[in-house]
Amino acid sequence: MTSLFVVDDTFDKNITSSYFLSIQISLDGLSFCILDPVRNNYILFKHLPFKQKDVNWSKTQELLLTEEILSYSYKKTFVVFNTTRATIIPGALYHKDKITDVINFTHAGNQEATQVISNKIRMLDAWNVFAIPEFLYHLLKNQFQDISLYQQFTPMIESNLIMASSDKGEYVLQVNIQEGFFDIVVLHKHHLQLCNSFRYTNDTDFVYYVLLAFEQLKLTQDQTDVFISGIESRQNPYFLLLKKYLRKTKLITPSRHFDYSNAYKNISKEKYYNLLNISSCV
Repeated sequence: MTSLFVVDDTFDKNITSSYFLSIQISLDGLSFCILDPVRNNYILFKHLPFKQKDVNWSKTQELLLTEEILSYSYKKTFVVFNTTRATIIPGALYHKDKITDVINFTHAGNQEATQVISNKIRMLDAWNVFAIPEFLYHLLKNQFQDISLYQQFTPMIESNLIMASSDKGEYVLQVNIQEGFFDIVVLHKHHLQLCNSFRYTNDTDFVYYVLLAFEQLKLTQDQTDVFISGIESRQNPYFLLLKKYLRKTKLITPSRHFDYSNAYKNISKEKYYNLLNISSCV
């Protein structure tokens, strides 16, 4: 994928201290956008893909330190760190001093030095606990003022809980497709039924895990809306594949809580759904 950069005429680097900055960190690229909260309008977007997976996060570190736009001061900074090392804990079982033990138990085998973080899911009595490389955590904390760190489950769950309040189906299933793995969130009205990540290498893996979730939760096609995020169009092969089995499969609807400047007309809001929704999770 090629780099993307769009900016609205209203962007002013002299008043960035009044803007919200959102950053998405993934193995396959770094993306960020700027929201003008006064007008509730997204006015800048940039995506920088990596030719190879940034497994040691060196390229990510370089971009965080050298991208000029990221060097400005912002009112608030939100970071979505895409990782499978995350666990949702019910509020009644959450203890802040035990979160490292939880991650080590649920995601054993990773020897990388990490910082374990938790954030409360506002519309659900639960906490999202996840791990981020320790050096990356300190880099972000030192570089950005008033920073909030999240894992992708949080914007997925929050946005789906908002959708569950509208005219959606009895059940909502969101599949968020990423490089090498995908996330599934299933809600029944305001109750979380499933939240997990699955690694895949081919079409068979992908459709198997989605249909397995359908089967185990006893979902029916008539009562379940299936939303896909993380892809750009309905021509994506994974979208077309899932559509063969689940007829109510559709691209996720961009959030109506924000406005987008004309500069965003060629930016896939479905692909960057979590990034564009993270500022609403505060």
